[in-house]
Amino acid sequence: MTSISYSPPVDILLTLGEKYIRDPKWVDYVKGYEFTNEHIPQLIQMVIDQDLNWAMSDSHVRQ
Repeated sequence: MTSISYSPPVDILLTLGEKYIRDPKWVDYVKGYEFTNEHIPQLIQMVIDQDLNWAMSDSHVRQ
């Protein structure tokens, strides 16, 4: 479990699941989830979050 808390809309990425992420159809995350420049620090934090990156894909890691 990750000890870092993510706020909306960044936290929605934790619920998508591996199947959705590997979908060959391109998803416009910026438009679809209304990401803005203010979300960039949290998105970067999510990428480097070791607890999250090493979690089992079916563990439903949440804050």
